[in-house]
Amino acid sequence: MFEQGLSDTQDLSGCRSNTQDDIVVPDDYDFRAQHPKCVRDSVYQIDRDCASSYVHSSISAVEDRMCARSGKQIRLSAQEVLDCDKLSKGCKGGNANRSLTWSKRKGFIAEECYHPEKEGECPADHLKTNECRLDNMLYKVIDICLAKGENDGIRKEIIANGPVLAQISPYTDLLTYSDGIYHRT
Repeated sequence: MFEQGLSDTQDLSGCRSNTQDDIVVPDDYDFRAQHPKCVRDSVYQIDRDCASSYVHSSISAVEDRMCARSGKQIRLSAQEVLDCDKLSKGCKGGNANRSLTWSKRKGFIAEECYHPEKEGECPADHLKTNECRLDNMLYKVIDICLAKGENDGIRKEIIANGPVLAQISPYTDLLTYSDGIYHRT
């Protein structure tokens, strides 16, 4: 099994849930049924000319985990990460852990807190002058871990903490993939 992280750091530790023997994994589990207040009416509208799914998927997982704990939905600003994270590739693609690392360093802000003058450009001094940032209205990811193994790690992490992220590096042979487990040829 391939367990190397698609991270900007190669030393991700395993999730604590991996070693918790008291987590019972049921045969059937649906996050939406367990947390109906967290089900959104619509998903993000992703611009087809912007390879931003890595940001949207990571933010969506964070939003779902926050909602599961608080019972309240919040929309975090994916556009701020795309525009302002200078260590990322913006609309040219990237990895989900990069977005989570942004949150560990800078924190996510609510969608309504980010007002770019021009999409694709971070407003000058935004990180120092944004009202939500000044008022410390930030949502920070505390820890990033690697859930290892479908039966033990990944399922336990979902039961214990909510949605997880998975990402692959696509190669041209993925275009001919039809079903089953993908193996690069």
